[in-house]
Amino acid sequence: MNPDSFTLKSAAELDAMRASGKILASVLSAVSNQVEPGTQPDHLDEMAESIIREAGAIPSFKGYNPFPDVRPFPSTLCVSINDAVVHGIPSKEPLKEGDMITVDVGVSYDGMLTDAAWTFPVGNVSSSTQRLLNTTRIALTDAIDIATIGHHVGDIGHVIQTKVEQAGFFIIHPLGGHGVGHSIWESPHIPNHGRPGTGFPLPKGATFAIEPIVGFSSSGIQTDDDGWTIRTNDGGLSAHFEHTLAITDNGTEVLTQF
Repeated sequence: MNPDSFTLKSAAELDAMRASGKILASVLSAVSNQVEPGTQPDHLDEMAESIIREAGAIPSFKGYNPFPDVRPFPSTLCVSINDAVVHGIPSKEPLKEGDMITVDVGVSYDGMLTDAAWTFPVGNVSSSTQRLLNTTRIALTDAIDIATIGHHVGDIGHVIQTKVEQAGFFIIHPLGGHGVGHSIWESPHIPNHGRPGTGFPLPKGATFAIEPIVGFSSSGIQTDDDGWTIRTNDGGLSAHFEHTLAITDNGTEVLTQF
């Protein structure tokens, strides 16, 4: 793979991604303050779009149309609840006590994109659910720590896989991270499993998203009739945490930290 396929070409592009990430972080922060029993996911979506557009940016997921036989994605946010893993479409059905809600959002600013997701508990959740959340979030943190020049894509996957499996949970295949910056999805795919020292080496200027996606079982996934929402086959819960990173002269930056 050519390193140019997922690296920045100029300092201006990095500045635009930093601005994009800051706007995205403000969306997730606002969402975190609204997640409670009774909140309607479509309200979160409207709020997110307003924040993004008022900042002079564009919600990059809305209208995204990579599949000719599926309608364009209709919302600013992907909202995936409980057994929905990724790409859920926000509805009017209120959140309930004990639910889990994953909010995934993309922001385009001055032509540069960032992508991040977070899974929130709704009110009080079971101890096993909280442990799933904690494990997945820590797997992301651990992976970020080794996402530096000199490491490989396989190192990222190995760290995530080790954390998840040691806790008794399962990686949800084949979902994972990816390059991001000039478009919503860029090579390379960054799987949440792997062997140290394998896969594409991380170059300076790389911009990419790491996103552990973890469940209670290895039952597999299926896609709803809407063409977007992906769920676990057995109805088990899943968690999803994601940040966009940039490898710069000063080390690795988390562009979407909130």
